[in-house]
Amino acid sequence: TRSLAPQADDPDSLQLALPPTVTRTFRRMSFTSITAMRGYGRHRVFEPEHSGYDEPQITGSLALPALPETPTEQHDVVDLPAGIMVGRVVHEIFEHVDTRQRPLTDEVRRVVTERATSGRLRSAHDSLVTVVSETLATPLGGPFGKLSLGDIPPVDRLAELTFEMGLTSLTAGVRARAIGELLRQVLPETDLLYDYAGQLANPAFDVPVGGLLTGSIDGLLRLPESTPDRPRLLITDYKSNKLHTTGMNDPLRAYHPDRLTAAMAEHHYPLQALLYGTAVYRLLRWRLPEADPDDCIAGVAYAFIRGMKGPNTPTAEQGRRYGVFVWQAPPGLWQQLSDLLVTPQPAGVGA
Repeated sequence: TRSLAPQADDPDSLQLALPPTVTRTFRRMSFTSITAMRGYGRHRVFEPEHSGYDEPQITGSLALPALPETPTEQHDVVDLPAGIMVGRVVHEIFEHVDTRQRPLTDEVRRVVTERATSGRLRSAHDSLVTVVSETLATPLGGPFGKLSLGDIPPVDRLAELTFEMGLTSLTAGVRARAIGELLRQVLPETDLLYDYAGQLANPAFDVPVGGLLTGSIDGLLRLPESTPDRPRLLITDYKSNKLHTTGMNDPLRAYHPDRLTAAMAEHHYPLQALLYGTAVYRLLRWRLPEADPDDCIAGVAYAFIRGMKGPNTPTAEQGRRYGVFVWQAPPGLWQQLSDLLVTPQPAGVGA
């Protein structure tokens, strides 16, 4: 803080009085900046989010889970260029496709021709049409059964939903690792995010969280069973990551649901999903205060588009589809996360 005070020998004059120390209490943050700061404390600046910004190729440094033996059926994985630029264009295509049009492939081709104009992608139009069309036609599986992204018309889709969410002061002692500690307390050991909770609770995530959190949700979908006073909302994110297939006869096995859980953890996408879900919880609390957010937030679906092959996409245990990571929060978690991000912590908590 600064103050202006009159000089002792001249009451009509002013001088600038600086405090001996300056404490920062506010910062604009995002999922990107939080993960960039892990292990570095405060020595990183705000990094805004954009569509496709977080979709590098998997490095191969991750210890991937072993998969059970399967029949020798082979599946083709569409060969698209990889990288952030490709991810951003793919997001634009999904944003502008009108899923009401038939045949849907023709509508996808129209948008691909309109949006994929760079020299790198002009030769990949056919591949883009294939991967987007197959993604839209792939049942999400798990608790969402045969529902596909292509079943949701534009009127029931908020695309690129940008938000700004208020947090507590940076001096309040809230750390990103506290989110992992909370998850460890409330998730059963069988939950897909239980192991990641331990990773997030690691001292590397001793990152101060406070100020204003910004983000952009790829798609917030209103599901068919919604009613005006009880919307059923699905938080979706498109990932064009190219998962490595070393040692696999069938490249689609890189997108087995168990592998996707590991890929999610490698890039901290569960943290992203938790922050997005908390923002949607805040939106519901504001717009529909009488609604039950645990009922309204149906879940999270991360679509790894290279592994989604349409209606014939293979399934694993519990009907989980290849190429799709789906997760549902336990009751009460969204409110607990929201409260955590605005509640000052006693000294030493999370340290």
